[in-house]
Amino acid sequence: MNKCCLTLLFAFLYSFATFAQDHIEQPVGPPPKTIMYDGNLEFGKIYLIPANPEKGFYWPYYLGTPKSFKDNVTLFVQPNNDARPGAPFETHDYWASIIAEQSLIDYGNKLETFTLVPVFPRPKLENGSNLYTHALTRSVVENKTDSLRRIDLQLLAMIEDAQSKIRKNDYQIPDKFMLWGFSAAGDFVTRMALIHPERIQCLVAGGLGGFPILPIKTLEGNTLTYPVGVSDFDRLFNKTFNLDAFKSIPMKFFQGGVDENDSVAEGDELSNEEEFISDSYSYSQCILINNFFGTIPVDRVSKVSEIYSDFGMLNFDYVIVPEIDHRTDPFEDKVLEFLKTYSITK
Repeated sequence: MNKCCLTLLFAFLYSFATFAQDHIEQPVGPPPKTIMYDGNLEFGKIYLIPANPEKGFYWPYYLGTPKSFKDNVTLFVQPNNDARPGAPFETHDYWASIIAEQSLIDYGNKLETFTLVPVFPRPKLENGSNLYTHALTRSVVENKTDSLRRIDLQLLAMIEDAQSKIRKNDYQIPDKFMLWGFSAAGDFVTRMALIHPERIQCLVAGGLGGFPILPIKTLEGNTLTYPVGVSDFDRLFNKTFNLDAFKSIPMKFFQGGVDENDSVAEGDELSNEEEFISDSYSYSQCILINNFFGTIPVDRVSKVSEIYSDFGMLNFDYVIVPEIDHRTDPFEDKVLEFLKTYSITK
């Protein structure tokens, strides 16, 4: 299918999605007004960029343009995450458009840069689990289906496509980009940074259940496989882990003091290995995390911080926000402050 047909097909799907509210769980209102890219970028708009397999991405993305732009500020990237496994594509598209609008308001306009939000689906699997694309899990990395193969590379292709469009409109934007993600999207961005550290300008993540991926291969004699650690990094990603580049990324993580949201199974969930199903970690990985880091997310922060510090991170901070559950509003100002500090290339 040529590019013109792809564009028309997605335009039809999007117009259908606008009216298919019965497929969209608990809508917060109509989707934001978006326009198709015609070669020109106007300020204060949200552009819908259709899928382009020839360029390496099988799913669309949203590109937000700020009210004003500052040269050398990196692109702001926030992965979509709507926690609706197996939902119709228009549901994921709807929520990604909402995220795109909010990220432009909260970050793009204030940082004076462009924003990007991909629209990745989250398919259900035959075993009752789901392909947790929004968290960039192991099953996602190992998936061989063309449209969902290596979505980390698909996101890079989207970013390069957006940067090309921005530059064609005579705006100077660096090759690196900044990442922000919360909950599953927090898992996505921390894992993305570990896989492609040389491309990341800075990173902020929250709601990680106290446990981001660790940049080490073993822990007290235990092998740490992805997404716990990097022992099998070379095999999974066909390259060597760039530890020096990873160490140099400015990172800040937030954990709510009473946030109990956790993708690591524990207790009765681990009572029978044969019946164990998880979209995030294997049975043995859950056992290892619980044994070494505890079953309470906030209690894992100090141990994880120690590991990151011992690894040699040059600019890393893991902050516990007291009395806060699984939400972002109490520390969004701190996120913006951090991004403002590190979003400009030197």
